[in-house]
Amino acid sequence: MYRLIFIALLSLQPLLAQTYQQILDKALEKNVMLQVAQRQESVIILEGEIETRRKNPNLELEVSDFLELDRDRFGAVNDFGLRTGVNQELLLPKVKKDIENLTQAKIGVAKENYTLLKSEFIYQFTLKYLAYRNALKKESFLEEALRISNEILESVKIRYEHGAVPKSEFLQSRLDTRQLLNRIHELRLETSIKRGDFLLFANIGQDIDIDKGYVIRLKKSSWRDPFQKLKEQEERLSTATLKRLSHTIETVELFSEIEKDPQEDIFRMGISVALPLYDTKSQERALAKIARSTQVDKQENREYQIEIKLKQLYQRQQQIEETQEQYRRRLEEQEQLFRMYKQGYDIAKVNLFKLRESQKRMVEIHESLSLLEMRYEKNIVTINYLKGAYHE
Repeated sequence: MYRLIFIALLSLQPLLAQTYQQILDKALEKNVMLQVAQRQESVIILEGEIETRRKNPNLELEVSDFLELDRDRFGAVNDFGLRTGVNQELLLPKVKKDIENLTQAKIGVAKENYTLLKSEFIYQFTLKYLAYRNALKKESFLEEALRISNEILESVKIRYEHGAVPKSEFLQSRLDTRQLLNRIHELRLETSIKRGDFLLFANIGQDIDIDKGYVIRLKKSSWRDPFQKLKEQEERLSTATLKRLSHTIETVELFSEIEKDPQEDIFRMGISVALPLYDTKSQERALAKIARSTQVDKQENREYQIEIKLKQLYQRQQQIEETQEQYRRRLEEQEQLFRMYKQGYDIAKVNLFKLRESQKRMVEIHESLSLLEMRYEKNIVTINYLKGAYHE
C-alpha cells in the first residue's frame, strides 16, 4: 500500500514542478525595478499637469492718505483713497498644447524603456535558467559514467579475487571510480550555486521544483531590433522638445484694478506681455539639437553593432552544428569501441588501461557536446533578444 502511494507521488512530481514560463511570470510580477519603471509614466503625467496648471491670481490692496491743507482753519484735512487690483498669469493655448504633446512623447519613451528593461530581464533570466539546466545535464551524464565505472570496478574485483589481475589494477579501478564520484560531488555543488543564482535573480524562494523541459528555439519577431520602437519614440520626443522651445512668449498677464480717490473713481484693465529681447531660448534650442544629433549617432552605431553581432552569431551557430555532428559521430564510435573493450576485458583479451582510456574519452566527448549545446542555446537566446523577440 505504502509502495503504491510512493510510486503515485513520484509520478505526480513532474506535474508539480513549475515550468519556465510559470517562474518567469512570477519573476516579472515581483521585479521591483520593473515596478519602479512602470510608475514612471504616472510621474511624467503629474509633472506635465504641474507645468500646465493655472497659477494662483495675485491680489493687491492699497490704502492712500491724501493730506490737504485747510488755510481757513489753519490746519489739514485727511482724506483716504483705496486701490484694489487682481492680476492673473495665463499660459498661451498653443504653448499648453505643445507641453501636453511633449508629455505624451515622454510617456512613449518611458513605456519603451520599461519594455526594454523587461526584455533585458527575460534575456538574463533565460541565460541563468540555461546555466542551471546545463549543470544538471553534466551531472546526469557523469552519473551514467559512474554507473559504468562501478560495473568495471565489479568486473576487476571479481578477476582480482580469482587471482587473474594484480591488486594494483583493482586499486586503480577503484581510484578511478572515486575520482568520478568526487567530480559529481563538485558538480552538484556547482549545480546548487547556479540554481541559487537563478532563483535569486527571479526573486523566488528556494523551495520550488523547477521543470527542466523548456525547449530553447528561435522566435519570430515583428521588430528589427529591441530598440526600434524606442528610436521612434525618441524621435517623437526630440520633435516635441524643439516645438516646446520654439515659443519666445509663453505667458501673458491679465490685470484689473479699481482705484477710489477723494476726487474720482478709476477702473483699469490691461494685459502684460514679456518682450523677447534677450531670452529667446536660442541656447536651449541649440542644446536640444546637439542632444538629438548625439542620440541619432548612438542609434546608428547601436543598429550597426547589432547587425554585426547577429551575423557573427549565425556563423557560430553553423560552426557549432558542424562540430556537434563530428562529436556525435565520434561518440557513437567511441561507445562502440568501449563495448568491444569491455567484452574483451571480461574475457581477458583487453587490458584495463585501454578500457579506462576508452571510458575517459567517452566522458570527454560528452562534456564537449554539453558545452557546445550550452553555447548553441545561449546563441539562440541572444539572437532572440537582439531581434526583439522578447520585446513583444
